[in-house]
Amino acid sequence: MGYEFLDHTADIGLKVWADSIEGLFQEAGKSITSLMVNGKIDPTTSCPIQLQADSLEDLFHDWLAELNYLFLVKHRIFESFVFQNLTEKSLQCVGYGEFCDPKRHRAQTEIKAITYHQLYVQKQSNQWIAQVFFDL
Repeated sequence: MGYEFLDHTADIGLKVWADSIEGLFQEAGKSITSLMVNGKIDPTTSCPIQLQADSLEDLFHDWLAELNYLFLVKHRIFESFVFQNLTEKSLQCVGYGEFCDPKRHRAQTEIKAITYHQLYVQKQSNQWIAQVFFDL
């Protein structure tokens, strides 16, 4: 599993890979958090997350948009996720983390939106790969 950030004018891209679809969503959730905030996250609270979408790409987009919303509006940050259900069109999981504490967590990058620009989610051989760009 892993991820890397991609350069793009006025945006930042993210490429994520993992051995399973759950691992892909887990790694994407961790990577967007690392982009938004710096600091150790203690899994002291839990937050259920449920999403439905028309396609796997839409679900991946909506997953990252939901995590961005939870950070910007509810000040939630996550250290890990446990998926009860993840299909091509629905997701049900619990995020474990805490409320952002400015004394321990330094805000890094404000993400305005998750874009559909060059977005893809696909399985290549035995590995899942996704790419997405964030509007900063």
